[in-house]
Amino acid sequence: MSCRPQLLSPGGTTLKRPTSDHEAARLAALAPYQQADALPENALDRLTTLAARLFRVPTAFVSLIDDQRQLFSSRYGLNITGTARSVAFCDHTLAQGEILCVPDTLDDPRFRDSPLVHGYPHIRFYAGIPLTTPDGHHIGTVCLTDTQPRPPLTDDDRQHLADIAVLVMDRMEVHRLELLRHASQQRLESISATSPDAIICTDLRRGITFWNPAATAMFGYGPEEMAGQYVAGLIPERCQTDYRNELDRLTADEAAISQPRTLQIWGLRR
Repeated sequence: MSCRPQLLSPGGTTLKRPTSDHEAARLAALAPYQQADALPENALDRLTTLAARLFRVPTAFVSLIDDQRQLFSSRYGLNITGTARSVAFCDHTLAQGEILCVPDTLDDPRFRDSPLVHGYPHIRFYAGIPLTTPDGHHIGTVCLTDTQPRPPLTDDDRQHLADIAVLVMDRMEVHRLELLRHASQQRLESISATSPDAIICTDLRRGITFWNPAATAMFGYGPEEMAGQYVAGLIPERCQTDYRNELDRLTADEAAISQPRTLQIWGLRR
């Protein structure tokens, strides 16, 4: 879906909106998803392509809306990367807080004079649904448009569009959490590099993900040797039962992971 970047705005300008407490909170919730590296390139394109095919429309897109602009995170059949918020159909979708369907924009006084109707992309039909974060903020939309009027969405159509929006938000949220974990890991590594305590980070699927210099001094293994290995290899046979029981407790009780706990156990030096 690559194209030459463009930004549409009325008369080449955008209008700055007053920021209420609610809007300030919404913009704060938007920020992590709007970072330049918030999503890998084309991460959402399969979903926008699916939406266009499912509804048989020429254009589908995912937008994120800040205080002045609507920027398209993914687009199918669209040769612009964003518009001013002041002319964005999707701003009305955010304000409504639910699916907005406009069967014919020329029959709707809110849109009949819009530059997006009389100029590119020549919107005559529009349907959009808010993208809602886990804490309830509307940060963007999933939208369908056509250059011809269309019948209103059916109940089934509305459910399909809602399902696609959930998939889009899930994909964005998973990547946001990945970035957060990565940032936390970097902070931990920075602090741990000079710590006198041996600090080891481990993942049940990926094994050891971090091993600081003090751990090398304690166990005799370097970080390159231990990357991807499992802590169980550092536990003597007589302590394996206690160690396995602790792992079972952690995996069986999600809340246990966030609760500090000390397990005193022997370790094997090289």
